[in-house]
Amino acid sequence: MTRRSILVVEDQAHLAYGHYPKGFTDLTRALTQLGCDVRVLTSRGWVGGDGREQGIRVERFGWLTAALWSIADALQPSRTRKDWPRGVRWSAYAAATMRASSIALATRRALRRSPSPAPDVILFHHDVHTFVLAALVGPGRFVHHAFRSPPGDRPRTMAGRLLDREVRRQEARRRREAGGFRIVAATPALVDAWTRRAPYLDPVEIVHGMSADEQPLDDARRVFGIADDARVALVFGADHGNKDLDTVWRAFGTLPEWTLLVVGTVANAYGTWSATHGAVDGAVVVGGYVDYETRAQAYSAADVVVISFEPGHVRDSGVLQDALAFGRPAVCSSGTDSANRITEFGLGRVFEPGDADALAAAVRAGPWRPLSSEVVERARERTSAAAVARAHLDALDALGGAGGAGRADGADARGAPDQTGRK
Repeated sequence: MTRRSILVVEDQAHLAYGHYPKGFTDLTRALTQLGCDVRVLTSRGWVGGDGREQGIRVERFGWLTAALWSIADALQPSRTRKDWPRGVRWSAYAAATMRASSIALATRRALRRSPSPAPDVILFHHDVHTFVLAALVGPGRFVHHAFRSPPGDRPRTMAGRLLDREVRRQEARRRREAGGFRIVAATPALVDAWTRRAPYLDPVEIVHGMSADEQPLDDARRVFGIADDARVALVFGADHGNKDLDTVWRAFGTLPEWTLLVVGTVANAYGTWSATHGAVDGAVVVGGYVDYETRAQAYSAADVVVISFEPGHVRDSGVLQDALAFGRPAVCSSGTDSANRITEFGLGRVFEPGDADALAAAVRAGPWRPLSSEVVERARERTSAAAVARAHLDALDALGGAGGAGRADGADARGAPDQTGRK
């Protein structure tokens, strides 16, 4: 039987930042294990190399679309800047529009060059104008990860209304041809926002981060020079602008009995804060983008993982998925999907966002012990690699057509039972 063909598109795969080079690889490996034939399309390659050793087929945009993407990249303002002035907002809008255009054209080119039947497409993109992408990407079956809420419940300008009309027209055409373009969002709040704005793109909830089954490493604390009997709180990952890290540093300034372990590009935020307020006593800092081994050592060394977001944050958390992977409890700011999951499954404690005293009290409250296998298994039911991969196949199959004719080995035409619980 012909293997099911999938094209995964990630324009930021070349960046050693956050989950850009990791999220799509986790999904690619999971789909491959389900028997799919998977290719990856990138703008500038993958930070992990050419993919051959990892069994990932990595392709690049053509020179023209790559050049268009590079211009968009130059126009894109800082990711972490808040309250942009009008000129900067226009630059960001132009960058998002141009990036969406380059991705759409590169994807169409890749589909034209694919053997028949054309593969289904999974799109991972950040800072992209979703409606421009949906208008230009052409025929086929697509699911597009939306990591941010849409700008309001309806288009506000004449140009926006014209674009909305064109997207509806293109989507009607795709549906007539047994295709479609679906929005994938990781949390109920994001799904609701996209459903209000674009119900015709049939938003569906599928988590972004996946929970693997990792074994904690022995002697991980010694790698960081931390005593075996210390109490260790880990702050991990990238400072993507939605994290409230000042609250974390202030809280641990009042917790001398704890060792603060800061790993990843969040170390930049810690360095900025400590230059003004002074270092947190005993803090251990490992900056920059870290490899898989350092990540494993950091989570293995931790008693608790600290997750702190600005109010109103609606995305899921790869850090929480990593904590689950290593069976580590978490303390998280309330009002987020991550906090809801922590409360629902008993994965740790929550605190009022922006309140350093509340965070310190939650850390002191403990007790912090590795999560039981039963708790971890229940919490990872929807976020395991296999469950997330099947949920993507389900979302594509709901669009109809022949793309699922070559089934993943061991799966029927609709994949596994619905993993999303929402539509």
